[in-house]
Amino acid sequence: MLTGCVGEIGLTGEIRSVPRLGRRLAELNRQGFHRWLVRRQAEAQTAAKIEAIPVGNLAEAFDGAFPARKA
Repeated sequence: MLTGCVGEIGLTGEIRSVPRLGRRLAELNRQGFHRWLVRRQAEAQTAAKIEAIPVGNLAEAFDGAFPARKA
């Protein structure tokens, strides 16, 4: 399963939203990405067939992308 990331990284490591999130996710879902790291507040905008992993900062994004790293 392919994992994608959508968002901007701020200077302090926070994840920022991006415009047209729904269109971005739909296109990349069509290309085979079904698991996403998205800004926590953007999770509600994702489609049901996409597994959204909500993140608020860069550390949470790494934990979501690499679950084995948590150990």
